[in-house]
Amino acid sequence: MAATGATTSKSPNLCQRLLAVQKAVGSYLRKDHQGHQFQYVGSSQVLGTIREAMDANGLILSVSITGHSLVTKWSVGDSKEHLTELDIVFTWINVDDPLDRMEWHGYGQGLDTGEKGVGKALTYAEKYGLLKFFHIATDKDDPDAFQGRVDAAKPPERTIGVDGEKALVSLVGEVASAEALGDPANTKLAQAALIEVVKEFKSLHGAARTAQLTEIQGAALRQILETRREKALQPLPRPDDAPETAPEPDPSEYPIPEEAVPDAQ
Repeated sequence: MAATGATTSKSPNLCQRLLAVQKAVGSYLRKDHQGHQFQYVGSSQVLGTIREAMDANGLILSVSITGHSLVTKWSVGDSKEHLTELDIVFTWINVDDPLDRMEWHGYGQGLDTGEKGVGKALTYAEKYGLLKFFHIATDKDDPDAFQGRVDAAKPPERTIGVDGEKALVSLVGEVASAEALGDPANTKLAQAALIEVVKEFKSLHGAARTAQLTEIQGAALRQILETRREKALQPLPRPDDAPETAPEPDPSEYPIPEEAVPDAQ
């Protein structure tokens, strides 16, 4: 796969447009066609889903056949089957900057007793190429079941557990003491206010207990508490208009009363 050219305007480049198409079509297509022994996603379904997103994002897909082969064999009776194989180059083109393009190589095959082998091979290559290019699943079940299996396959996120919960409780006490300047009565009030902060954080992340917070969430809560502690430990700023203590004058610099000055005569 090769990309050439680059956009010079502020419009989205080719990769950004392709990503927009991928987001628009989603990650799942239901198999809506029934074959002899299996279900499959129809070509019209794939193209209908992706084409609208391509048009909206200013994309053209050029198709070129770079190689082919044809194998003919006898089938049942006097009919013949023709297996057509095609090597194909697909080229994505940014309509706002035709030099901004990307090539990717595909392969298709079509089996037919008449002249439709080439069309079948092109359709095969286009359909499955687009499905794989945009990472679209074609599960036979409904999208919710598919997503459920995807979520179930993900490893569970690690929680902070009881030890992490104890560490946060200890930190809450330290922050409360810092905010109350060590005063026992005010420390209890500050601790109660911090407990409400923790409760709101747990509710926001759907955790019934502090121990159920994930490690990432626990780190975020710790950062909130440590920031409050650092702020509480900072020295109070001195008012800008606070008068400075004037230095004591030197006695030798005191003014001498006029009557105390000896007569020059």
